[in-house]
Amino acid sequence: MVLPAASYWKKSDRPAEEHYDELCSLYRRYGYSRGDESSLAPDHLGIQLLFINLMLEKYLTEDDYEIRAMIGNDLTRYIRKEMLNWLPRWGEAVSEKSRTKCYTGISDLIVGGLEDVLDILEGQKLGL
Repeated sequence: MVLPAASYWKKSDRPAEEHYDELCSLYRRYGYSRGDESSLAPDHLGIQLLFINLMLEKYLTEDDYEIRAMIGNDLTRYIRKEMLNWLPRWGEAVSEKSRTKCYTGISDLIVGGLEDVLDILEGQKLGL
């Protein structure tokens, strides 16, 4: 099994709980709640993808250009700092351990989709 959690793949001198607190603070700022019953860590891929979806929805529906720019900047930073710095390695491990091409395709789709979102966001003049 290939664990889909950033803390497993990222090297850090900081305690995981400190990183979790930062993520939860960002999640709260955007109104995202994992729910008290969730046993998944805040850096679990499933949680991160749900948060990305929420941020994209907020970005696409925001009418205020300054707030939209802030959301776009946070989204860009989050994808780059919290996801794309470990997901390619995770995807390679999934491909190596997968018995079928299905999981390899899913991991490639996740990484490629995030890279595409990042390219689109960075290609726009956020807030204009």
